[in-house]
Amino acid sequence: MTGWDIQPAEVKGALAVTSISVDSLPAQVKAFASDLESASKGAGTLSQEGSDGDGIAGLVGAALMQFALARREQLV
Repeated sequence: MTGWDIQPAEVKGALAVTSISVDSLPAQVKAFASDLESASKGAGTLSQEGSDGDGIAGLVGAALMQFALARREQLV
């Protein structure tokens, strides 16, 4: 290899695209959290028969929580 073939205009373009992606990241993370919460609530709860439905998160909700906790390190 005799040298680098880097064009400043191409670097600028790549940085501009990266900047756009990074700028939208906080909104995407908020939407992800909101969607997980909504899915968990929509999946139902574990409650005693005859109760008002304010039980703990059901099996799907628990699985979603575990998924979110496992991905937390990747998102932060």
